[in-house]
Amino acid sequence: MCILTIAVFKKMALNEAISLRKLGWEPAFDWSNYCNKRSLSQAYKLIVPGNRMIEGAVSYHLDEGFAFISLLESAPSNRYGNPNRIYVNVADVLIGEVCRQSIESGFEGYVSLVSKSEKISYYVDRIGAHQMGGTTRMYIDSIAANRLIELYYY
Repeated sequence: MCILTIAVFKKMALNEAISLRKLGWEPAFDWSNYCNKRSLSQAYKLIVPGNRMIEGAVSYHLDEGFAFISLLESAPSNRYGNPNRIYVNVADVLIGEVCRQSIESGFEGYVSLVSKSEKISYYVDRIGAHQMGGTTRMYIDSIAANRLIELYYY
């Protein structure tokens, strides 16, 4: 059964970022680093209206000609392999939002990120990203960006 849910993106507050570790989010990721005005990248949360629970988060900044994703994470309740998973495709929706921001900024949807090595095939097969040489650096072109936007935003 597939249930479509409306979700919104909002800037993440520092107190929210600090609370993520206590809620079982990846301890190696310090989201609070991206919740101050001095940080190049800013943190955004994905929430369902009427619910304060953060379903996923992304930190990104606009660079010269593309958006760069610094951090990307689904809430523990939405991760692949969780037998009680609440929402699927959270990472896809987060990436799609960054693609939208890239287009709105005149960058044609181009997005770059550095992948964990075990996630490279996910980004290639599911998102349509391209690997840069033999590195973990990847990019999403305008074709893949528009596909994500059409899938999740129209």
